[in-house]
Amino acid sequence: VTRGYEVDIHKEAYPILLFKTLANDINVRVLNTAVQGFGVDQMILKLEELVPKYRPDLVVFAYIPHDLWPPARNISYGYTKPILVPDESKNWKILPAPNMKEFYKDYSNARRRFYLSLWSLSYLASNRRYYFPQFYKEYYRSLFQEIRNRLIVLAEQYDVKILVVRLASTWPAAPVPLLDGVARGIFAVPADLEHLYYFDSEGCVRAKSVALGIDYDKEFRFHPTPIGHRIYADCLVDPLRAALFSPRR
Repeated sequence: VTRGYEVDIHKEAYPILLFKTLANDINVRVLNTAVQGFGVDQMILKLEELVPKYRPDLVVFAYIPHDLWPPARNISYGYTKPILVPDESKNWKILPAPNMKEFYKDYSNARRRFYLSLWSLSYLASNRRYYFPQFYKEYYRSLFQEIRNRLIVLAEQYDVKILVVRLASTWPAAPVPLLDGVARGIFAVPADLEHLYYFDSEGCVRAKSVALGIDYDKEFRFHPTPIGHRIYADCLVDPLRAALFSPRR
């Protein structure tokens, strides 16, 4: 969504619309570093690489509720990915992404040699947190807390302000409401740090959709059209300004 799937990322995606609005008043540079299909786990790992490189004044860590589900799976949209998991001491470690060629080679061999059922059981076991999230609610709770902690570390270490944004979305997926509630209970808690902020855009997006005669449930079900991105930008500009211009300690 933030990357700008199915819209012109240089003209219609909400990050560029935010840039155009902010550029009316201040000298600002906006970098859209979003990657299609990333969940919140990959987002934080990427952010930990980018913040030291670019040293921004403000980071917008924006997610739709659906982005909360993929972290527990080692493949997403056909690509293998790393997984964050706690060890015996409850310290978090990164399980590297499986080699993609080897992953699909093993799958093809299992299918050709008629042991696909065994391969599927092994795959299911290694991704059990993804397929049975209702039994691993504590895993997701701890994961979201770990992401929040990492954001705080980035904010303090590099003196960067971070605005966590819950983008309004009605993307259908059965476990999402459960995970969404868990995440809100963690990200929305005020931090004892003036560098970390949170904004839930749903109320604003719903109100503007009604005012414009837009079908919220339809417009924000998957990837918003240019109108949806315009609504996002209109809702985010004030929270972004507030975070950007808030006094530093």
